Amino acid sequence: MIEYHDSHCHLTQFNNINKIISKAIQNNVNNIIAVSMFQNENEKILELNQRFSNIVIPALGIHPIAISDKADVNDLYKKVEKLIYDNLNSVKIVGEIGMDRYYSKNPKVWNKQEILFKDFLALAEKIGLGVTVHGKSAELEIMETLEEYSINPTIIHWYSTNTRKLIKRGIDNGFYYSVNLSSSYSKKVIHLIKDTPINQLLTESDGPVKYKPLDLIGSPSLIPKVVENIANIKKLNEKEASLILSDNFKKIMNLN
Repeated sequence: MIEYHDSHCHLTQFNNINKIISKAIQNNVNNIIAVSMFQNENEKILELNQRFSNIVIPALGIHPIAISDKADVNDLYKKVEKLIYDNLNSVKIVGEIGMDRYYSKNPKVWNKQEILFKDFLALAEKIGLGVTVHGKSAELEIMETLEEYSINPTIIHWYSTNTRKLIKRGIDNGFYYSVNLSSSYSKKVIHLIKDTPINQLLTESDGPVKYKPLDLIGSPSLIPKVVENIANIKKLNEKEASLILSDNFKKIMNLN
């Protein structure tokens, strides 16, 4: 049986989580990495892991756009750090973390984002966790910052750059690129898929984001469509592509 995996989903932001997970299972989506955006989501994600331990993998962190110019980033970090240390048996990923220059326009906020990003990277490196990274309009900055650390796996989520040298840089660093339904229409994402070896690609929903060109809300149950897109772009048999992508996920999550 073909298995699918969602490497990046804001599961706590869905209204009917039970239904979302049930539909994912019906579509052979065996695992969902539930990422955090806001501080108050971290404990909710841990609760979801307790309820659905066979499918939900918790990722704890704070999204860069959740950081305000008045935020106490040291306090935010300490709260997440404690949750991670208290739940090391289940937490395998720090995320969603990173830097943002698209939605965040205030240079004071950029500085706070960078401080918190580096704190989380240092923590992940220290205790041997992976990271899932956001870097919208900050693609060069996150690449340079990630290269200062040794973290496995490093997952760059929805990386959208026109610079093929940056894509190759991530490949050479052994990073993974996680792609979603934007692979149906985004030239940047299609080029990313073409340029990246399939054994360094992962699939994600980024749900419940809305893919406006498709008039669809991202959901784990739609991961098979992402796999189909990757197979078509790579000119591979869909079953072959799905097996490789599944193996990628199992490898980085130590599920083999």
